[in-house]
Amino acid sequence: MKLPDRDVALRIGYTLLGGGSALLWNRYLPLHANGGGYIPPTALAALIVLSENSGDTERDVAAAILGFTSAAQAISFANPISSVRSNPLNSVGATSETLDENVIQSQLDLEAKKLKKIRAVTGTLGAITQLVSTFKGGQ
Repeated sequence: MKLPDRDVALRIGYTLLGGGSALLWNRYLPLHANGGGYIPPTALAALIVLSENSGDTERDVAAAILGFTSAAQAISFANPISSVRSNPLNSVGATSETLDENVIQSQLDLEAKKLKKIRAVTGTLGAITQLVSTFKGGQ
């Protein structure tokens, strides 16, 4: 088995370093991009890395950018913006009582949706059980 050249190994390391920095960045400052916001810089960095006319330094920097932008794009696809709640303190006239009521109401709405799903599933299972028992001959 032949090991990759030193330059290729360094670029792989820079790519992993860029991806790791994107993960750390997301840990402390969440990454959000609508759609494919990181795809153009990722494509450009990949072109620079694969180009024969670019120098070693350019390829090293492009490898780090490639790792960061590809990891950041994957993170933004995994955590869509709609799942991130806006800060309710930014709204005009918001008080702690209305914030508490809104949080409680949203939690109750989520629980109600879960219960409706459970009810639908159990109703379906009950209907299937009734059909099976009818076909087997039991009432």
